[in-house]
Parts: sequence; C-alpha cells; structure tokens
Amino acid sequence: MLLRPGDVLAGRLDTYTVAATLNRGAYGCAHLARTTEAAWRVIKQFLPSEELSARDLAYQRVCFEREAELLTRHHSPAIVYGYEAITEGDDSHLVMEHIQGQTLRAITDRWRLERGRPFDWRRVVRLGRQLAAVLDWLHNLPGGVIYRDLKPSNIMWDTVARRLKLIDFGAARPSAGDARATQGLGTAGYAPPELYGSAELTPATDVYTLGVVLYELLCGEAPPERTPPADFATADPDTPAALRDLILHCTRLNVSERLSTAGAVLDALRSLDADDAPPLSLPPRNLHPPLACFCPTCGASPVTDGAAYCGHDGSAYRVAVLAVAPRYRPVTTVYLDRAEVQIGRRDPDAGWYPEIDLTAYDPGRHVARHHGRLGRHDGVFTFTSLTQTAATRCNGALLDSGARVELRAGDRLELADLHATLHVRDVLDPAPLREAR
Repeated sequence: MLLRPGDVLAGRLDTYTVAATLNRGAYGCAHLARTTEAAWRVIKQFLPSEELSARDLAYQRVCFEREAELLTRHHSPAIVYGYEAITEGDDSHLVMEHIQGQTLRAITDRWRLERGRPFDWRRVVRLGRQLAAVLDWLHNLPGGVIYRDLKPSNIMWDTVARRLKLIDFGAARPSAGDARATQGLGTAGYAPPELYGSAELTPATDVYTLGVVLYELLCGEAPPERTPPADFATADPDTPAALRDLILHCTRLNVSERLSTAGAVLDALRSLDADDAPPLSLPPRNLHPPLACFCPTCGASPVTDGAAYCGHDGSAYRVAVLAVAPRYRPVTTVYLDRAEVQIGRRDPDAGWYPEIDLTAYDPGRHVARHHGRLGRHDGVFTFTSLTQTAATRCNGALLDSGARVELRAGDRLELADLHATLHVRDVLDPAPLREAR
C-alpha cells in the first residue's frame, strides 16, 4: 500500500512518520520521513506498476533487495547510508540517509543557466577524483560491485558533509563470477556497449560511464548514445591535454582499449595540477518549520524558510519535538512550535482544544483536559503540571498541581498512561557513523 503523508512506519531501529512523497517511478516511491527524534530519513518503497510482467516484477524485486542489502551492509562517506530494510507482507521499504543537498544534474543545469558555460577544468578534476575514489571502493568490496548507472542525476552534493555521494543503487550488481549484463541497462548516452548485450561486466564498465560524466561536466552535455566523446570545443580553453586524453581513454568502445580500473583513473586525476579544495559550495537548507526552531544562544526563531543558522550570532538553529508513546501504538512526534502549548484532551462542549491533543492516544480517558503546559523561553524549556486528578511525573518524580520544572533534551514526562520525551537537536542532521564493512 502506498505510503502517504502522516502514515507511520515502524522499524527495528526507529519509527518513521511520512512527511511528503518526493517522487514516484515505475518501481516505487521515495518519501521524506521524520524519526521520533526529528531527524530526516528517506524511505524508498518498492511499489511496482501493475502493468509490469511477472518476469519484470520478479527481477525488479531482486534489484530492490540487492540494493537494500548493499546499502545496509556496506557503508562509506561517499554513498548514501542505508539504515534498515522493513518488510510488511508484500510491502518492502528501505530507510536511507536524507542527503541535505542537490543532485549534480540540478547543480550543473543551474550553473550553465546562470553563467552560460560548463565547469572549469580544475573543478571537473576535483569532482572526478571523488567519483573515481568511490567507484574504486565499490570495485574492491568483497565480490566487487559494478555501479552501472553513473550519471549526474544519481550523484548528490551533500551541503553538510561538503562532498559527492552516490545514490540509487538499483542497477548495481556484483562483478564476481560470470556476471553478465542481461537486464537493467544503464542510461542512454552514458552506458558503454557491453551494457546493451550480454557481455561480462568489469570495472571498465564504470570507467566508461565515469569518462562520459567527466566529459559532460567539462563540455556541458553528454555525447549521443553509443558515441564516444570526440569534440572538446565547448570545454574550458585552458583544459590540459592530459585531461582530454584521459577522458578519451576512459570512453573507448572497445573494453580492452580503456583504462581498466577506477583506481587508474584516480591516479591520473591526482597527477593533474588541481588542489583538493571542496569543488562546490552550496548552503544547507533547514526543512523543519521555522516556528519550531530556535537559536540556542539568543532564543530567536528563523525569519525565513530554510534558514539553518542564526543571523545574529551564526549558531546552528535547533528544533524541538515531543515524542508521545501511547500503549500498543507507534510513537507520535509533535513539533513544539509555540512559546507555550497546552497539553491535554479536547472538550468540544466546552470549546477546549489544546495545542497538543492527546485524545486519540488516550482511549481510557486518563489524561486530564488541562493536563499541563509546556513552554520555551530563550531556548529554555519548562513544564507546568495543571491537574489534580491525573498523575504526572517528570523523570519518575511525581509533580504536584502547579509545580513547574525545567526540562532538558531527553527528559521524560509521564502523563497518566502516556509517556512523552522531549527531543532537541540541530536542524541539520549529522552524517551517520560509518562502520568499515
């Protein structure tokens, strides 16, 4: 069943609330989701078209499962991080890192639109080094992995980590054994001849696609389908002959005439006179509602959507949520987007509608209508108990009616039968830990 905004998906590591659908294709959807601690994730849902044949459906499921296995097992700073795979009946989901940035396709299109020219050659070399390094890492994993579909729309620039990352591993496959390209071609214009037949896949397959991407970054567009690059007329006029020759050697139609490994391409790019400074510079974007964010230094909220840093002192904004845990139901997160919010049950007869309405999570009606008040003043959180009829605890300590306590991130409230935890975090998610596997 298609996930929709507001749906909750429970996994082994966390509970995810769908915020929006990012895109939908022939084989599934990608959704933006929020964890119980207000971190962003992308959920890739396997939901193929009903028009697919049984054979295509089976093959695409294998590709999805292969991608999930690869991304949750092998981690690198240069590929999207896979957290967990979740299967419910026939529904399959892959929870991945949300990369805060843009695709290389969007960046290059905007660059050419604003400047009227492609990248200079040094920028191309810096980008190429990162791409060659991650392909070399994939090729040297146990069994080897051929990415097969390198193109600007499958490459993202992470504005927080300030580096390139590969996404969409649906076409990737091991190179061990008699691996042949029988299905799942790459993209026209980027794919080498062996991906159109049943030839054996080798690292040279990715070398070809890397060469085409370098050519496009340098010249502004990819060559026609099954046509190797030849004309560098639109390239930076200062481009060294060594870079042009490298691209030509990567894109030979005959596999035996190409450079055979991404490592060899990386060595060649490192020999060119370009430093290792970050090749791109784009500001990160905050996806949380501005009113739920605040500066930890001055307490001010952002005045514009997307702002990640305070304009007064440069501090990174933080966001606050209350994670409510009902009995026998998934955790629900609520943004704390006001200076003060009332917590309790609604009473339509009395015209009482608290900002945090716990009615749906309290079938036993144990929570009081006016149960408590949660406030935020200059970045300091407080909770005031307002009920005499229902027990209220903070970190296990019973609160009298009228008692006011200061809350810190991670503090736990017990509101009758419900538990609620305050989570406060930077609006920009840090890069996940990278285990060497």
